[in-house]
Amino acid sequence: MIFCHISRTHQDQPPADSSQLFFNLLPSELQVGVHHLVSSLHSLLQMVDATEDIFTVGPFSRLVGEQLEAWQPARARRKAVASDPSRKKKVSLVLLDRTLDLATPTASKSDTLLGRLRASLPTLPGQPSDSAVEISPLFGMEAKDQLPPGCLCSSFHLRKKDEKDGCLEDLLGSDSDTLVSTYYNRLSKFKGEKEKKNATVEDLEALLLKFTNEEEAIAANLDDLMRSRAVILSRSNQVTKREGKMAEVEERFLKAWAKSNKEGRGFLVQLSKLVRERRERGLDLDDLVLLTTHCYSLISPDEEFYPEDEDRLQSALSEALVSDKARLPAAVAAMAQEEGEMDELVAFRTVKRLFQRLNSIRTARASLKGPHRSLLDSKKGLLHLLLSDMFAEDRRDVPDLEHRAGGLGGLLKSAGMGLFGMSVGPRAPHPRENPALWLFVVGGISADEAAVARAVIRERSAECQLLVGGTGLTSPAQTLDSLFVQDVLLSSKM
Repeated sequence: MIFCHISRTHQDQPPADSSQLFFNLLPSELQVGVHHLVSSLHSLLQMVDATEDIFTVGPFSRLVGEQLEAWQPARARRKAVASDPSRKKKVSLVLLDRTLDLATPTASKSDTLLGRLRASLPTLPGQPSDSAVEISPLFGMEAKDQLPPGCLCSSFHLRKKDEKDGCLEDLLGSDSDTLVSTYYNRLSKFKGEKEKKNATVEDLEALLLKFTNEEEAIAANLDDLMRSRAVILSRSNQVTKREGKMAEVEERFLKAWAKSNKEGRGFLVQLSKLVRERRERGLDLDDLVLLTTHCYSLISPDEEFYPEDEDRLQSALSEALVSDKARLPAAVAAMAQEEGEMDELVAFRTVKRLFQRLNSIRTARASLKGPHRSLLDSKKGLLHLLLSDMFAEDRRDVPDLEHRAGGLGGLLKSAGMGLFGMSVGPRAPHPRENPALWLFVVGGISADEAAVARAVIRERSAECQLLVGGTGLTSPAQTLDSLFVQDVLLSSKM
């Protein structure tokens, strides 16, 4: 289950408590964003009539957990549920900071079709967790954008009563080749044509031509046609080549760090060369900013790149901004707009601000004390490591996972310690001890992380129910936007 949109219905303010001092240091708009998030999480728990054990990973999630714990409507809900034995349903709510792992949502190559579609297609206007699909060719129009775009989400009016929506199941659980054959056979059956076991993208594209301008046939198969168009667009030669080139750079980066600390710290020399040769390599500035962000997100806060190499990369990017000022990446263009019309000085200031953010990313995991400070050895990212730890049968402790217990007495009890080292109660609960575990990524979850969560729960055959969600179903472009332009809790993406 993915909580892609957070409602903004409750306006109550959390009461002042010991955490309010830190909360009040936030910008007022961000405080409002946290209030909306807290009230929405409370509403979800109220819908299932449950109380929660709150666990957090990261400083911002800790703040959100503190506000949820102290908020008066949430306290009243927990009291009402606890007083009625027939309603005692417990949920482990685990809140995770997106900024602790920006490497996963900025990776160029996705293991899921949904991830590829989110990365290669533009965002659907007004629906930031969906992608826009160009459908003009279905109506015989050669020019693009003559019709409103289609989307990946199912058309509810086409579904039969009580019919389950298989969109996420298809896009997360099936590989691209399998889904091409699936869509081909569904559409060929409607046309009365022979099915193919191993249909190709070319076969699917040829079949879609037979639906051109057939309005009744299009209406009857709208979902499959839109997703077929999406698959075709994501498998174009241009997209595939770009993915391959960027994946190659990411692989070289990992190999450099695996070889030696010196090789890893000096990798920015290769990025500087890519910036200067971007046109020959078929890459644009969007790709290079994404690659740079990905590299900075992977390394440990205890490591850093050589300062002189970072200066050279900044210089190369500044020159590129001036040279390509007519087609700047959206995130960079928004930052540059605050400085004025693009010239050498504005480019210099913009790149300096960009690298201030990048170095903040590099040190984001400094608050972690466990083995997750570096993601260089992980192929699946922080969410995968966290879930693997939580569902491990051979150990109880989960590194960097904090339990919110409420007040000083609860805090001591959660640690299992008294004032003089005496036990004052049971130790903190384990997230898996409750019937349901909700893992919520503050800042948005990626398609690959949703797929990884499903794989972990299937491998471990856990008894508790796992639900994963976030403030959005994020894409690489949206991740850059929330990082360099606007905080995800303040944008209209929720």
